[in-house]
Amino acid sequence: MKDIPLFSSKTQKSIAKQVLIGFASIILVGSIILSLPRMTVSGDISYIDALFTSTSAICVTGLIVQDTASYFTDLGKIIILLFIQIGGLGIMTIGSIFGLMLGRKIHIRDKFYLHSSFGSKHTFSAGKFFMLIAGVTFAIEFIGFLIMASIFYFNYSYTILGSMSASLFHTISAFNNAGFALYSNSLEAFGHDISLNLLFMILIFLGGIGFPVISEIITYRRIRRFSLHAKIVLYTSAFLVAIGAIMFFLMEFNNPQTLGDKPLYVQIFTSLFQSVSARTAGFNTTSIASLNPSTLFFLSLLMFIGASPGGTGGGIKTTTFVTVTAAGFSSIRGRNSVNIFKRRLKSMRNDRIGTPEGSNNKVYFSLLKKVWKKNKKDRTLYFKELQVQYSSLEYITLKRINRKTIFLVMDLDTINIDQSTKPLLKCNIRRSLWKSWYKNHLMLQ
Repeated sequence: MKDIPLFSSKTQKSIAKQVLIGFASIILVGSIILSLPRMTVSGDISYIDALFTSTSAICVTGLIVQDTASYFTDLGKIIILLFIQIGGLGIMTIGSIFGLMLGRKIHIRDKFYLHSSFGSKHTFSAGKFFMLIAGVTFAIEFIGFLIMASIFYFNYSYTILGSMSASLFHTISAFNNAGFALYSNSLEAFGHDISLNLLFMILIFLGGIGFPVISEIITYRRIRRFSLHAKIVLYTSAFLVAIGAIMFFLMEFNNPQTLGDKPLYVQIFTSLFQSVSARTAGFNTTSIASLNPSTLFFLSLLMFIGASPGGTGGGIKTTTFVTVTAAGFSSIRGRNSVNIFKRRLKSMRNDRIGTPEGSNNKVYFSLLKKVWKKNKKDRTLYFKELQVQYSSLEYITLKRINRKTIFLVMDLDTINIDQSTKPLLKCNIRRSLWKSWYKNHLMLQ
């Protein structure tokens, strides 16, 4: 299966509309299904409540207007759980996975959706990536299901069927950061259970960091390094969990309605749990209504930051938070570049013009046709035109990858000029290339 390319802005807008229509359609279908009499105990639910529940489940927000535990029947809970799983993975992902199982080719729209949704910076095989998502998701959920079922069965004397149903619902809800629970007070009754708290926190954390980072963790023993993206996600997530737990503990330590009258270990784990859950999930092991206003404000900041790219949570994303913060500090210090983990982030102005790799004086450009309507002869002539245009510059080479992609390498270390002149030269070349490629309906990858 071919690798995934990037697309023109017009194509991206078209795909975005289709994704929006897809989500809206499944939300409407969900609301109709939840409106059926067999979905609720009373057999009657207003359509607006059904619509709200369907939207909350598919968008994995966890907000409810009717108590999930007592208002919906077992069938209704199964439908909600199914919508949570679909919403967590994404409609296009689910559709593409089933398509692969049926042997059809993945549509180009599905490829682009996954490329942007899961935060991949490189091209990849769509089939392998879909299977990776499905495999990792179901493997984590299955392991969590077995552990949670054991806890419910041995620690709380649930029946086998009861422990399995409760663990299945909460495992999927936790990993997909949905926040739906089968108990009216969420998880307040389990605030003292260390093993259950740890399991929920691990599932929420893994669901929030995103599939690209999970895949890097899995392959770390072989590769022995993390990408810049993975480092930012892991370090930032750990920092937010730690600072969130500390702040929650300090602000609620003397509150008798939350932490004040509980043992120290319960106070610690409640603080950790709420710090992890606040950013992405929505579960609670203490009464949210009893929290101090300052605590609610701080939790709101954590919610605003949210999860990471490719994760099942919301928010502005941890990478955005770190990048904006680092850019702010760099601006205050009067620096023109942003450095994170000894790596220089590319300028926002040049983001669409080129992707620098390696040394500062070597820049690679991967060019992609925006609307490739020319015939083979015209494409060949255009490539030769580019070669002629830059043949006099020994530090620029062009390489044809395939019929649509041109790879350009600009190495300023091969020429003998003053170091202070190289940035200006790079800027002029970028400007020249941009005008040339834009004129010929090219866009940069």
